[in-house]
Amino acid sequence: TILFRPLVKKIDDSNLPLYKRVRRLTLLRATDLLIWFLILNLLGVFVARYFVNHSDDEEQQWNWMTTLYWATQTTTTIGYGDLNMPFDMRWFQVFFTTFGTAFVGAVFGAFAGLKDEIGSMRRFYAWKRREISKRLIDEMQGSDVDARVDQYEFMVGSL
Repeated sequence: TILFRPLVKKIDDSNLPLYKRVRRLTLLRATDLLIWFLILNLLGVFVARYFVNHSDDEEQQWNWMTTLYWATQTTTTIGYGDLNMPFDMRWFQVFFTTFGTAFVGAVFGAFAGLKDEIGSMRRFYAWKRREISKRLIDEMQGSDVDARVDQYEFMVGSL
């Protein structure tokens, strides 16, 4: 949401139907997470390339695809352990794996928050579409029927 803060305001446009708002919100969140995933992996690729290029061992000379493979499997915390890496790179891998684990947790948290935000958006949309009617006033009356709606009853009925 940090990258697309101005676009999030367009989601709240009351002229859009609900399904388009939900679609936009989902697309923005997924795009935001994908961009952060790519940034984290590119950081891992370039730092790993530095360590690989300074290695003397022939088995540790990775090409760009192998480096991207390492960064992706490390970021997603899969970590097969099938690559022979330079010894100096192991300290970087400790920190990179820690950031990757935190990133995966943040992604799961963001998608859980997205589900809650969509539910809240749907409830607000339904509440906004309600019109004042005799039935709504009767529902807000509660047990003490005095033919008047006080502030408390109005607030409870609005929620």
